[in-house]
Amino acid sequence: MKHPVRILALLFCLACPNPVSADPAEDKMTFVPWTGGTFKSDWPGIAGRTYFYQWSFDLETWQYAPFMAFGTGGHEYFMNYTPGKRFVRLQGLDDPTVTNLQQAKDADADGDNLDNYSEIMVYFTSPTLWDTDGDLVPDGLEVSNGTSPIVANGSSDVDGDGMNSTEEYLSGRDPSVADPVADTSTRSLDVFNLSPF
Repeated sequence: MKHPVRILALLFCLACPNPVSADPAEDKMTFVPWTGGTFKSDWPGIAGRTYFYQWSFDLETWQYAPFMAFGTGGHEYFMNYTPGKRFVRLQGLDDPTVTNLQQAKDADADGDNLDNYSEIMVYFTSPTLWDTDGDLVPDGLEVSNGTSPIVANGSSDVDGDGMNSTEEYLSGRDPSVADPVADTSTRSLDVFNLSPF
């Protein structure tokens, strides 16, 4: 079951002379210059919410920091300052079946067969998108097939049977198991004309 994901508009420019935090009061982050070229961010948290910390240089491409938090209790994360601008935000996930941090780590918020913790700490994928790279093959299936879930490679033929991974997945086949007879001459994918004209 999918649960609502909240991208909290808590953007912060680490190169700005007077740091200011955005204010949805419920998840207000504060930022403090720290030692050794780092900034400390902290927020009080909301009961039942899983937090993912993200950063970006351009406000378009967001990366997950190797950090998760859950619920209330005062959370903090330290980020190194690098020259230029850096923006940070919290991504909150409300899942009523999760009641503590360990359950939040073990959960699979996007249903791709990778737990949230492995997505951000091991594979560098999104814990809230089932297909981080957009090639229509779920992240977990790409990991089990030995392909990268962060590089769109659905056009590769992992098992060498003449069908690419996306075609096999969409037709209900396992992209890692060669089909005994792969007749690529008659194979086609359904094409839908969505044009209003």
